[in-house]
Amino acid sequence: MNLSQEQQVQDNFYKFPYHYAVQFKQYFSMVYLFDWGLNYASAVELLLQKIAKNNNVKSIIDIGCGEGRLSRELCLKFPNVKVTGVDYSNRPIQLAKALNYELDIEFITANIIEDKLPQKYHVATLMEVYEHIEPKNAEQFLKGVYNILENNGILHLTVPHKNVPVAPHHFRHFSVKTLTDELEKHFEILEVIPFEKISAKRKWLMRIFANKVFILNHKKCNNWLYNYYKKKLFYVKDESQCQRIYVQCKKRLKTTI
Repeated sequence: MNLSQEQQVQDNFYKFPYHYAVQFKQYFSMVYLFDWGLNYASAVELLLQKIAKNNNVKSIIDIGCGEGRLSRELCLKFPNVKVTGVDYSNRPIQLAKALNYELDIEFITANIIEDKLPQKYHVATLMEVYEHIEPKNAEQFLKGVYNILENNGILHLTVPHKNVPVAPHHFRHFSVKTLTDELEKHFEILEVIPFEKISAKRKWLMRIFANKVFILNHKKCNNWLYNYYKKKLFYVKDESQCQRIYVQCKKRLKTTI
């Protein structure tokens, strides 16, 4: 069916389930506010920048993709690259499919420890995923990541640093050493970046974005504050100042699996 101009405008609204933002039962609200949004956006940008430095990437798998936001950004950034999102839970995978139906992204429900995926990939992303893996399963999980990468495949990973208290839905947080010690069994470490500065300025910045009285909704102000954060409060000089860690590593060809 051909849509009219008005119907097309309406159809475009459904790129996001906007009706679900409104709450009226326990309390009234017109917005969902997540205080980790600043962290998430800047980490996505970091991964996109790092992956873009390799011109030979033909396929990317987003492991622990959830509802597919990073997978979506990968597809938009690299339109000629095959992007696959995988998660062990079917609910977020179904949501990822619904939210990204217009994009050429393959979403798969699978456990990479137990299930065989249809192909191997040049790049894998683990963005804020490894802390959700129970330590007793960590070795097998990394083997699963190793096995789905092509020879010399690259893994891009971010995790919370142990400077930050372990969240209720996480099993553990990491130092650079504890993280790289585990990765080095299967991967060659190429780059390590501690990021997201612990700073009183950052706390005040978050209060400007949102507090109990108001949520800042001025586009120019929001963009200015976000860019200030990325310039002044994202990178750190020392691991003791960071809240998260980024690691880029390459699959070791001689690892025995």
